[in-house]
Amino acid sequence: MKLFSEIYSTYYNITEKILKKHTVTKAEITDIIRQNGFSESVLFLEPKLTGENGYGLLKKEDSVYKSILKKEPHIPLTTLEKEWLCAVLSDPRSGLFLDTEQRSQLEKLLGAKKNISKRLFDLL
Repeated sequence: MKLFSEIYSTYYNITEKILKKHTVTKAEITDIIRQNGFSESVLFLEPKLTGENGYGLLKKEDSVYKSILKKEPHIPLTTLEKEWLCAVLSDPRSGLFLDTEQRSQLEKLLGAKKNISKRLFDLL
């Protein structure tokens, strides 16, 4: 099930793009979804963003929709993305670009388990 959520993070990315615009028309929402989503994304995501029974992230004022968020949205890295980055860092060739201290600081910031990242690197 975890891989399923990783694949469909596309909807989160689309929603982030729409919310970063602060004000957007329904036509612009549809265009953003079509450009960045799957062929059926408009059918599912557009009503969830603009409808009364939707997510409630946009508020309609006149003919435009405004984000209800006070701060700009930010999507953190997923666990799979962090593990992949750690796998890249465990490659000895990363030493060409980073010293040992920088690599260990990045691994600590990413918070992914080193043994998992090494296993992922072995698969590459």
